[in-house]
This record gives sequence, structure tokens and C-alpha cells, in this order.
Amino acid sequence: MLKDFLEKGNCFKLICGAGNEDKTEVENLIAVYSKAGCRFFDIAAKKEIIESAKIGIEKSKQKKDRYLCISIGTKDDIHLSKAFINRGKCQACGKCKDVCSRKAILKKENKYYTDEIRCIGCQKCIGICPFNAIGTKKQEADIKDILTEYILSSVDCIEFHISGKNKKEILSEWKFLNRHFNGILSICISRKNIGDEKIIKLLTEMLSYRKPFTTIIQADGISMSGNKDDYQATLQAVASAELIQKQNFPIYLFASGGTNTKTFELAKMCGVNLCGVAIGSFARKAVTDYLKIKNLTENTEEYKKACLLAEEIIKSVTAHV
Repeated sequence: MLKDFLEKGNCFKLICGAGNEDKTEVENLIAVYSKAGCRFFDIAAKKEIIESAKIGIEKSKQKKDRYLCISIGTKDDIHLSKAFINRGKCQACGKCKDVCSRKAILKKENKYYTDEIRCIGCQKCIGICPFNAIGTKKQEADIKDILTEYILSSVDCIEFHISGKNKKEILSEWKFLNRHFNGILSICISRKNIGDEKIIKLLTEMLSYRKPFTTIIQADGISMSGNKDDYQATLQAVASAELIQKQNFPIYLFASGGTNTKTFELAKMCGVNLCGVAIGSFARKAVTDYLKIKNLTENTEEYKKACLLAEEIIKSVTAHV
């Protein structure tokens, strides 16, 4: 059971991306990291992505004790937005394409546009566009429509991403989750848009609906920024986790956002007792060259290389537990 896994306190969770709808990439990512020893996977809340994840686990031939978590969120959450390029304003300078690590920006008729399947909403393109031609498209689906019976029965954990801005919306959807899902719930929250005092008050109220140790709180540092493997990149994640730890909530504490092989080590140095580390950008980047290979698991040599890279990351991340 997922709860038994969490109790061990050295959890590595692979974040495929809440907005990642690339079925081939998700299948390959999970096939690689499952084979390498990862047991916990965070994916988009879509039936076809869940099916791709299950195929990845099946192909890894490591089906025992593998757990799926889907990510949902409030309508203003960055993880569930997509970049949108206004072709009328676009001057085809190409800066957005250059900064996109997802290769989600393409060109047609001398204008750029976004491949929404690959975009995960990191917003790097927005910050670099000199013509203010890029914005975001928010998710339109209601949580009640997203969480179909198939999805609810197919996953072990649901992660709720919140910015903290709209308390009424957050509590309404949180109550819905508590009524309709019996598994582990996770709250992913960042200090970016809300003060520490408000974070604690909000989490205290949310946890009042939960039994002890049925909830993960994932302290988010700087979302989708884990491209560097140093202490500075993961500092904000550890600082956010420290804030949560001080409250002595009966929860499982994770760190995310800028996480890398230094996260557990820095947390230990700071006296922060993490149950787990959720890693997305850093883990995906390490094996990115293999993710577009069709039938990757059948290509023995390439699959082996990718798995060895992933195994080294998992070992490095958990070495300081």
C-alpha cells in the first residue's frame, strides 16, 4: 500500500508533469524510472495519460508496489495552464522557442504557436517575449468533470495544487475530494502568492477534514525550475518544507519545485525531516534524449542506458536520507 511506502521516509516521486499530455513521453518516462526503482508517479488527470502510465509500468516489468498520483488544481494554478501565443503580436523573433525546454513552441507561416500537448505551463516563454505576445490558457474543466469513476478507481493518490488565493474555491473542491476519494490526498502549496501565516491557517483548516497521516503536504519551492543540481536551486523548497514542519501536522512532508540530488541533503543539514522528494524537471532532463524513441523498451541498449541514468539519479537523491 502507498501508506506503507510513505512510512519508510525515503520516497522518490517522479513528476511527469500535471500538464504533460504527451502519451509517448509519459509511457517512456515511467517505463524508465519504474525499471530504475521509482515507485511513485505523478501524472496528468486524464484517462489516456493514466493508461500510458500503466503501459509504462507494465513494460518495466516492475509492477509490484507502483503507485499513481494525478494532479489537479484550482483554475489559477500554474501547473495546469498552457502558453498561448497571439499570432497577431508575434514578430517571429524565436526567443520563446529557444527558451522552451519542452520543445513545445513550433513555427508555421513565419509565426510561432504552442503545442499544447507538450506545454506544461512553465511560463518561461512569457517572461522572455519582448512583444508581450504570449499569455496563458487556463483549464476550463470543473473538478467534478475531471474526476470520473475511471480516474478515481485507477489512482492511489490525488494531488491538489493550490495558490492560496481563492479560499472559497479551494475549500469547496477539497471537501469534494474528501467525499469522493478514499486514498491518500496531497496538497501542493507554494509561498509565492500567499504569506506564511495564511498558508498555515489554510492548511490547518484543510487538514481538519482528514484523519492523521492520510495526507501529503508537498512544499513547493520554485515550480518547474529544477534544471540545476545545486543547493541554491532547491533552497526555496527546503525553506517551505521547514515552515510546514514547524506546525507538527500529522502528515507526510514532501518537497518539490527546484528539487534535485541535493534536496534531501540540504533538508537534513537544516533539520528538516522530509518523507519524500518529488522531482520533475531535473529527472526528465536527464533522460530527455530517450523519451521520443518509439518502442523504447524494445530497444535493449538504449533502454538500458536510460534506466542506468535514472537509477543513478534515484540513488543520488535518496543517499542522504
